[in-house]
Amino acid sequence: MSATAERAETGRELGEMVTVNGDDCYRKCRRFARAGISRRDVLAIVVVLGIGVLLLFPYLFDSRMGARRRFCEYRQMSLGRALLRYETHFGEFPAYRGSLNPFEEDAPVVGWAYFILPYVGVAYDSDNLQYEPQQDARLGPWEKIQQQYGPTASKKKRRQISQVYISQLVCPDDAPPHLASDLPPVAWSSYVVNGGLPDASLTDAAAGPFPVDWPANGMFLDGGLPPGHEFSFKVTVESIQQADGTANTLMLSENLDSGLWTAASEAQLTFLWVANFREGRADPGNELLRINQRAGEGQGRGKVLFARPSSGHRGGVNVVYADGRTEFLSDQVDYVVYTYKMTADGRNLRRPGSDQPIGSPYQASATTESVP
Repeated sequence: MSATAERAETGRELGEMVTVNGDDCYRKCRRFARAGISRRDVLAIVVVLGIGVLLLFPYLFDSRMGARRRFCEYRQMSLGRALLRYETHFGEFPAYRGSLNPFEEDAPVVGWAYFILPYVGVAYDSDNLQYEPQQDARLGPWEKIQQQYGPTASKKKRRQISQVYISQLVCPDDAPPHLASDLPPVAWSSYVVNGGLPDASLTDAAAGPFPVDWPANGMFLDGGLPPGHEFSFKVTVESIQQADGTANTLMLSENLDSGLWTAASEAQLTFLWVANFREGRADPGNELLRINQRAGEGQGRGKVLFARPSSGHRGGVNVVYADGRTEFLSDQVDYVVYTYKMTADGRNLRRPGSDQPIGSPYQASATTESVP
């Protein structure tokens, strides 16, 4: 074979080798390409991730809501223990409202929170259910408010107390309207105390004379009455324990429709119950809303209609009993059961401003020893 023919044969063999190797590489590349992620695969992954997020969202939302509710509960528990501290120190619970200076005729009237300010803001162990207030001597950071705006302050200074914002008195889920605006701070309180039945008018009470409300109907009475209308009732842990029991009597709750803790209105400072009937059954009727009903529609208005527990929590409200125990109370609780929890002495209920007893089903029977 000539040299030219030999070179041609070699070139042909090399060409075949290149073709074979090229085909093999092409097939391998095609195989690797088919093993990659297609658009369909990407779409499937996106759909799966989306479904996962949708499934997790309610859990994450509930966790956030639960954390806010527990934070609100902790603040409320701390206020409950501050009230117990006050009762231990003074031998009775404070009135739901009272004069900033009892010895001054035109002194401002302030709510119950003012009187417990020295004990507000103290940290507590939420798991310590057996709280002993007599063993706690700590004072919180708000003690100075009583010094700055109390009886020794000037009249002008005392009038400014309604602008004192205290964070411990506000639930994150029950925030006041001004927090979301550029308005100046105000003395808002998300928390309200058990005021029993709505107070009778002074005219009705003077006809007896009888008190504007009886201590058996609730826990906190009016301490801001004019001269001649005061009664020497003392509501204490012992008096409640001897009647309905501190573990069965509501002391504190929350209300989206409350108001300033410097307010003078019973409906802004307390939560109430009413002894009404409809078709022979216990029913608040049009005088008082149920728990969480129309929540947030009556903020700061001071109407009895809105003087019931309400909150931004789903399904109920936080409450504190007279023994310091906390509970999440369902907004579906039976109304009669709710009234049993409100009364301090359910066997001796009487209409405010009179001595007329309140009968069944509001009157607790002799066999009623605890509230469900």
